[in-house]
Amino acid sequence: MKKQIGWMALVVLSMALQGCAHSAHNRGSIVVRHTDTDIDVCLGRGEGSEGDRVTVYRHECTPSGGQAPQKGEAPSTLRTCKKILVGSGAITRVVDEHYSTVQLEPGLVGKEGFTVEKN
Repeated sequence: MKKQIGWMALVVLSMALQGCAHSAHNRGSIVVRHTDTDIDVCLGRGEGSEGDRVTVYRHECTPSGGQAPQKGEAPSTLRTCKKILVGSGAITRVVDEHYSTVQLEPGLVGKEGFTVEKN
């Protein structure tokens, strides 16, 4: 009985931590690119509203040795990653509890895998 309660407490705790990890920072990723500046992101109802500003980042990772792996080459397990500012945009529509549509600033090209953070 005590073992079952311990496992249940562990499951509840891990679920609570997952929820905090996503919504506490109000960040998500670009999941669909309709045009260069019209994108859908993983920021849903409760994480953002129409008109909210977002900042867009790309991520660049290289092995600790310094050189990026060549195409088809297995990446090193030790990496150094940088978060690089790309630009900004605004939420134009909250689609549902998971997704929103964002209009990026002119000239900015959003790509799947970039991340967005609500300002």
